[in-house]
Amino acid sequence: MAGGIWAASGFAFVVSGAMQAPHIVAVYVHPIPHRLPLSVSAAKDMSAGAMFRPPNILMAAGSTVAENVLARGDVLLGGLCAGGAGLLLHRLFRSFLHDPPARRRNPARILWLGVLSLVAGAAGPAIPVLASSMVLDRTKLADACRPAALYSGVSAVLLVGGVLLLVLAEIYQSRAKPDEPRPRDPVS
Repeated sequence: MAGGIWAASGFAFVVSGAMQAPHIVAVYVHPIPHRLPLSVSAAKDMSAGAMFRPPNILMAAGSTVAENVLARGDVLLGGLCAGGAGLLLHRLFRSFLHDPPARRRNPARILWLGVLSLVAGAAGPAIPVLASSMVLDRTKLADACRPAALYSGVSAVLLVGGVLLLVLAEIYQSRAKPDEPRPRDPVS
């Protein structure tokens, strides 16, 4: 249930961002000292078309739908991965409680949980970098700033957790017992 809510909220967040085009988009950048134009670095409004807010946010007017979607794409990807993980966890826990024959599918479920975790942890923070690159190219500030990602401890937790889940899936698979043959019906 929580995974479904997270997936829906991630989708809604990205759609609301896409609806803001052609207004203002905010992206993360690393300014190169003495190259950022004064009209952008000291701007108090968006009259120059772009405004820099320390420590690392560039706000640019006239955004495209793609820039807005990619600037929020990490939330969408995280929501989709959380929705998939919620579904997998539900089936995994249900198989532990009610369905012993389905346990042979559990290593695959654990494997997919690890894959989803790795995708959310590695690709999630990289998506806003694409938006930063697009905005810097459009505003002609590519020589004054470098695209940046707002990395957090969450992505490291997802990466380490994903690797651990892949190892757990391999251990579970190697220790799984082959299906026992069914007893035959007595022939009359």
